[in-house]
Amino acid sequence: MTIIIYPPTIDWSYMRQRPQHIMSQFAKDQHTVLYFNKENQPGKVWSEVEHNLFTINHAQFFLDKIVPKLEEEKLYWTSWSKKIPFAKACHADFLVYDCVDDFPDWDDDEKRWIHEVDTIVCTALNLKEKMKKIAPETPVTLVPNGCDWEFFNKSQSIHADMLEGVPSSKGPKIGYIGAWAPWVDKEIISKLADTYPNGQIIIIGPMLTSDIVDKTNVYYLGYRDYSNLPAILAYFDICIIPFKLNRITESTNPIKVYEYLAAGKPVVSTNLPEVKKMVPYVDVAETHHQFLSDIAKALVYKRNPTYLSQYAKQFSWEERYKTIQQSLVNYFPAIRKRGETHQLLTSISYHHDTFTLAHCTTNSYYPNTNLKHDPPFIGKKPQGEYQCFLKAPKEKIDLRSDHIYLDFDIESTQSFHVEINYTLNDINLDKLTYSTKLDLHSFKNYDLQESINNTYSVDITELVKKLGVIPSFQLKSKNNGHIRLNNPRLSIFKRTDEVRK
Repeated sequence: MTIIIYPPTIDWSYMRQRPQHIMSQFAKDQHTVLYFNKENQPGKVWSEVEHNLFTINHAQFFLDKIVPKLEEEKLYWTSWSKKIPFAKACHADFLVYDCVDDFPDWDDDEKRWIHEVDTIVCTALNLKEKMKKIAPETPVTLVPNGCDWEFFNKSQSIHADMLEGVPSSKGPKIGYIGAWAPWVDKEIISKLADTYPNGQIIIIGPMLTSDIVDKTNVYYLGYRDYSNLPAILAYFDICIIPFKLNRITESTNPIKVYEYLAAGKPVVSTNLPEVKKMVPYVDVAETHHQFLSDIAKALVYKRNPTYLSQYAKQFSWEERYKTIQQSLVNYFPAIRKRGETHQLLTSISYHHDTFTLAHCTTNSYYPNTNLKHDPPFIGKKPQGEYQCFLKAPKEKIDLRSDHIYLDFDIESTQSFHVEINYTLNDINLDKLTYSTKLDLHSFKNYDLQESINNTYSVDITELVKKLGVIPSFQLKSKNNGHIRLNNPRLSIFKRTDEVRK
């Protein structure tokens, strides 16, 4: 079948969301899925986490050494507009943009890259209308979110009278599963806490803002693993979607509403356009007063859990995938061709180890001062030019390794040009300053935006084999501003399968 490539937006093992579910469906349909994690991770370069689905744990190595060997047609599926241009690095034959949110920060990238896309999938009607305006010639298919129905339906058979992190209580348990973010209506949470002083308002999810409701019966339990969600939902009496109405939420098709219902839980939501379509199976409130009233009614007039869950069954990811499949067959007939990628990826394997590199930052504003305790910065500011030196590792490294890369993580997505030089001098990080004279040799000029994920990798294999040693490196940039190179390290690759040619 076809190779499905998903570039980094969310790590495979974190907050199982739409990308993981849809990629799982492709894998079940016998396609080979390559799911890139956000940062390079030591260990296997790729791992088969589900049948036909491989996580890619060192992006640049995989793109350099493995992708050119993959002869099947490649479908590139991205849910972040900034990742659209990386389809070329993946040698993609067909490009799908899965438009899932209406973030203002994404507008420029969408308008810049949308005409590279072959077809568009949208989760909400507002997003579909937006895409038709900016890409009128590109086919658009509406595929809302869904749920792992069987996984959440089992919540009904779980007896949960306790929940780790909250005390025992006989009052109502009102729960929200999702990020605690600026779009959550804090005022509703506060009013719920006041209305039910003996109840519990329970927030499950990562904290994206520190602005919380500071009340004794509001519990922020943070991120919980996906596998724990059915048991958590079994503890709740009512589930809520307390979002403010704004540009982002008016185009949100929340996965949580389908998961709540699959678990047989009554749902009360603010007036989100995508959730209103599900009335009367959910209660949608236009005001805070109505929201509190709907909560009170739901506590008294309990809904039939089986009735709610059976309604949600039609929104399973299996059903959503059928729509995707039908759409792709129309626009990309090659998706049905068979190939040998799975066999290739299971017959060979690479393992990589990492070695942290000690660093020293220097600054032209303090030309004679040792700044070894500063973070690893490069770039220019009015306060001077930053340079970063990376010292060759103390550990003995087998230079016969198959490949050697220089890696560092960068949170910023801005374009940044880096000049990489090397030296065979023995660098004393305790005395190194901007004025220190070293015998430097030019190695490579590098555009940081070339990386598909947050780890930027430079292949230094040929340099190391030519020198016969691993040198120390100097990194610098003439760009205005500065950028931090987190966790500088070497990645050492060795092929580990039994049959080697």
